[in-house]
Amino acid sequence: MKIRILGCDGGQLPGFSQVSFFINDHLVLDAGAITSTLSLKEQHKIGQILITHSHLDHIKDLCFLGENLYLSGSHHSITLFSSEAILTDIKKNIFNGIIWPDLTKMPDRQNPIYVLRSIKKTLSIENLRIKAIPAVHSHASLSFIISDAKGTVIISGDTGATD
Repeated sequence: MKIRILGCDGGQLPGFSQVSFFINDHLVLDAGAITSTLSLKEQHKIGQILITHSHLDHIKDLCFLGENLYLSGSHHSITLFSSEAILTDIKKNIFNGIIWPDLTKMPDRQNPIYVLRSIKKTLSIENLRIKAIPAVHSHASLSFIISDAKGTVIISGDTGATD
């Protein structure tokens, strides 16, 4: 498993980026620093994004990534995986046509930039096994256990005391 840390800070200052991890050049965990650190070519490789929770430092680049892909004429969708509540937060409060265009319907409903999928427990993406577990932070927060044949990593996003 190849993990590239794009950012791991909550604030934003020159030289500091919000939370994002680029895994195996196609999967992103949290969307705080995608567009400020990845080239457009790398952004086009993204197929899935895991979201731990809906705080802005973990989701802000969903907007700009979607815009980059739309304006560059990308014809592939990216699947956003998270809890149903977090996906509802993103859809209702960000992709609502007021704060940002609804990228779940653009360029059209059959071929949107983003497809939202609730992750209940486990997921397989290429050679990765991904397990979502509840995290103590904001409502419906998740941590992810990501495994391949060589090892396992746990990425919690933000968390308080968690068993």
